[in-house]
This record gives sequence, C-alpha cells and structure tokens, in this order.
Amino acid sequence: MSGIYGTLRSYSPKETERKIAQLKHRGNVQVLDIMSQNLTAVVDGSFYNQAEDNLLNLYRQYGVDCLHQLNGDFAFVIYDTEKQLLFGAVDRVGSKPLYYSMEKGFEFCSALLPLCIGNSYDIDPYARQCYFAMQYVPAPNSIVKSVRKMAAGEYFIYNIADGTFSTHTYWDLYSNTQQWETPNSFEEAVSICDNLIADAVKIRMQGEHKYALFLSGGIDSSLISAYARRFADCKSYSVSFNESDWDESSYSSQVAKHLGIPCEKLLFTFNDATKILTGLQNYYDEPIGDASMLPTSFLCEQVGLQAPRALCGDGGDEVFFGYPRYLRYAKRQQFYTMPKFIRRTAAGVLALCGKKREALSLRLDDVQTLYLNRRKYNDAELFDALKIQQSIPQCKYLYQNKESMRAFNDFDIKSVLPYELCVKMDRASARGALATQAPLLDFRLLEYSRIIPTEILYKPAMGQKSILRQILYRDVPQELFLRHKRGFGVPINAWFRGGLKDYLIDTITPDTAMLLPEYDSEKLLKIRDSHISATADYAPFLWLVVNYIEWHKLFKGL
Repeated sequence: MSGIYGTLRSYSPKETERKIAQLKHRGNVQVLDIMSQNLTAVVDGSFYNQAEDNLLNLYRQYGVDCLHQLNGDFAFVIYDTEKQLLFGAVDRVGSKPLYYSMEKGFEFCSALLPLCIGNSYDIDPYARQCYFAMQYVPAPNSIVKSVRKMAAGEYFIYNIADGTFSTHTYWDLYSNTQQWETPNSFEEAVSICDNLIADAVKIRMQGEHKYALFLSGGIDSSLISAYARRFADCKSYSVSFNESDWDESSYSSQVAKHLGIPCEKLLFTFNDATKILTGLQNYYDEPIGDASMLPTSFLCEQVGLQAPRALCGDGGDEVFFGYPRYLRYAKRQQFYTMPKFIRRTAAGVLALCGKKREALSLRLDDVQTLYLNRRKYNDAELFDALKIQQSIPQCKYLYQNKESMRAFNDFDIKSVLPYELCVKMDRASARGALATQAPLLDFRLLEYSRIIPTEILYKPAMGQKSILRQILYRDVPQELFLRHKRGFGVPINAWFRGGLKDYLIDTITPDTAMLLPEYDSEKLLKIRDSHISATADYAPFLWLVVNYIEWHKLFKGL
C-alpha cells in the first residue's frame, strides 16, 4: 500500500516536501520522476495474479489494453518517455482514489489535500450539495474546485507535448470480458459463484503474509472467513459495543467457533471515537457522511498492529442484491401505474394531514426517483437535494434499467460503492497501515452477477443473497443468520446525547453553522438541541454537519 504523487509543475524543494508529508499516512510515497529517461510507473494498491513488477511489461506489450490483464485494487500512473505521455487508471470498482488538477500544469495524487497545498483552491458549492444530499461526492467532481477525481473503471491520457487530456472508460457495469453465459438454474449459478469466490479469496492470500479476517457475523464476512481458512491459518476480529442494541459480536463468536478459527472482540467506545475524531480528516481527504467510518478506522488501527493484511466481506450486498430496501421499494412500483392526477389528489390529502414525505413520494414520476429520494429531509434545508442527485452522471444507471430492483442495484454499484463505501475502507485501512482486500468485489464475480436473472439472485424462500446463503450454509448453520439485517452501524445517536454531547455543541456553533449555506443556521442549531434533548433523532444529519465542519477546518488550515 502506498501513496502516489506526481507533477509537471515547478515546485520548490520545501513545497514538494510538504506535499509528500501529506501522503505519509498512505505508506511509502512514490513520486513519479518526470525527468527520468526510462519507462516509469507509480502504483497505489495490489494486483492479483500479476506482480507489480510486471505492470510495465504488460504496458509495453498491450499499451492501454494492459488494463484488461489486471485484477486487483489499484490506481497507477505510467510515464511513457517515448510517446511523451502519462497514462493513469483506477480499478474497475473504484477501490483506490486518483485525483488530478490542471489548474497550473498537470498534477496528480492518490489524496486530494496535497494538491491543495500552495494553491488557492476553493470549495465547490455543487460538490458540497452533493455531499449533503448523498453523503459523498461522486466523480468526476471533488469537494474542491479545479480538482477532479477518476471514476471507477476509467483511465486517462495526458499528452505532455501539447498538454491535452482525455478520460476513457475501459470497464463498465455490464462489460462481459469473461464471456459469461446466463445460468440455466439456481444450482448452476451457485456452482460457478462458489468457484469464483474461492479463487478470488485464494489469489488475494498469496505470499508469506499473516492474514486477519474482519468478521461481523453477517453473511458476507462469514462466507469469506469460511473460504480463507482453506488457504491459511487466520485470526478473525470483530467490533463490539457496550450498547446492546448495536452489539452483534456474539454472532461473530458463534460463526468463528463453527469455522474453527480464533476470534478477538475489540470493544469500541465513545472514548475511542473521540480519539479517532482528532485528525480523522487528515486521512479522509473529502467528507463522507457514513458514521461507521469511526469503528472501521478503529478496527483497522487495532488489527494493523497484529497483521499486515486483512480480508473483508465488502461488496456482497452490492454484487448479490443484499439490501432489503431493494425489495421494499420495488413493491411500491405499483403506485406509479396509477394516473398522475389520482396520485396528485392523494398527495394533496396526505399533505393536509401533515404527511409531507408521503405526499412528495406520490408526486414523483417513477419508483426509480422514489429510490433516489429516500433520504430524510429537515426544516433547515434550503436546497433542492433531489435535483442535485438527479444531476450526477451515475444517475443514468438508475434510469436506464426498467427492472426496478436491478436499477436500484446498478445505481448503488456505480455511486455509493465507489464514492462512499470503498472510500471509507480505503482511508481507514491506510490510517491503520493495513492492506484490506475484498474478494467479493473481484470483477469476474461482478461481471457474472450482472447476467444472473433476478429470480435466481433473489429467491423469496431464502431471502436476500440467496446464492451466498446457499454456499455459506454448508459450513455454518443457517439459524445463525435468520435475523434482521442491521449493517455495521455505530450508536452515534446515543453518543451525541452522552459522551459526545459537548463535542457536538462545540463543533456546531452559530459561527460554524454559517459555513453551510444549504441550511438555515438558526434552524440548524435548533435541530442540534432537539437531538440532544431527545425530542427527535437527527443523528445521521448531525454527523454530516460535524464531519463537514471538521473537514473545513483542515482544508482552510492548509
């Protein structure tokens, strides 16, 4: 794991030193030497089945098509001295970041903040609204004006001679580079997925490394743990909470016992959260609104002290239709078969009854827009969050597929996955000096899942992730998984009223509230106080606000 940085600008040694210092949290920083006379590459990430030393050889042989020979989590830039160009790319899923700026010359980096040092960059209001509408900033935008980021499955070419720049897509959601054929039965799909997952785990466990397993006790992490034990001796780790409503560590212990692997529980308290909050934005370049970044950072930090690499179950929900909301929203599609005038009349009645959200839902055009609009609003909001969401390029994946569940899933894979979930894990693991790998995000598995019919991916009798469940139940009793899906959350609502109450009050003040023009500052402070007094639960929104304010402090301090 390493940070990468390169520039075609003239910086003083002191400025360059400052920039590289900003990357130290990402491991050994590689600086691309533009003055080199040899073909040069800088890489952030890991290749599976292809050693990093072979990247340049692949490029010599295939050119930009070398990307189709790679399997892994990566961002890299190659300097081709013969053609006088820079060739950079990110992996198919978007697990690794790559930012660039053309404000003055050309500069790229695996982190955003170093690009801002020595420059007069401003915050992008549109990107900020994206953040408050969706909890993340999708590519190609970044939170900073004039700094862009590469989208998942993209590469760029920068011609040094004439200064031209272009981006290209080498892999998209329905690419079928492996020539998969649609399975004829559930059993066939299970068999192929079984082999694919086994190989995805195996190739990520090559080398003489000690491997850790992130084991939540859910289907995805339990399945990866079941495969991993075949290839090496591993130890599993789970996060526990004092708050019983959030603690699921007992399930991870039971799964580990059935699999015959040791499991260590790591207790995460609000005191740990307070320590992590200090300097957290040094690692998270851009604000993201997922509060589980706190326990994820804690987990990576603690595991990183004992092992250099860890396997996790990330991606199972996206690749195998794991979110219950898919079915919940698909069932509402029937409302949009009604004539608009009937829906609008019903919406008017609901509005008079004080049911504003239900009224708004009936006024929308289709169930895809309803899915996009599922976030909660509050009285302080002054911008049109729905229009902001509809404006992002990833929305095409939501509207181009008429099958609602597939449309929801497509959108999540191209938006939430790369720009929130992958960001959360990548930055947390970098902070803990830990290389995390997600076998369920292997592109071969993702390609195959795209051609599996929905009725095979989701069998009502088995529930979400039917294929993964079928495989997992060979090793672990299904009774352990017949429970409501909770996800990897954090009791931030209780902490904002308890141990983090003073922190919340000190962070959201009349002055800092003015940093958010998307919200009425007086109402924002009332929302803060209403949550503290337990009049209402605004924890997810308040985390968005706190996270942005903390990021803003760091950005303006550069």
